[in-house]
Amino acid sequence: MVTDRMRPVVHMATAFVTTFALVLPWLWPWGRPGLRLREAELTLLLQAPLTRRQVIGYGLLKSAPARSRPR
Repeated sequence: MVTDRMRPVVHMATAFVTTFALVLPWLWPWGRPGLRLREAELTLLLQAPLTRRQVIGYGLLKSAPARSRPR
């Protein structure tokens, strides 16, 4: 049981663990990269007059799961 004297310490520990758990995947990513672009695609896209946002949008669209077409 948490006493009134321990409550601030428990709140600070909970805040620290929550913050660390949210920031850890950003600091140390694991698994496959978020955007998978081939070298040829990167060469083409980065030489084109596109903004970074447009290149990232292309990568997101390419990595999105395909939807089935309505018949």
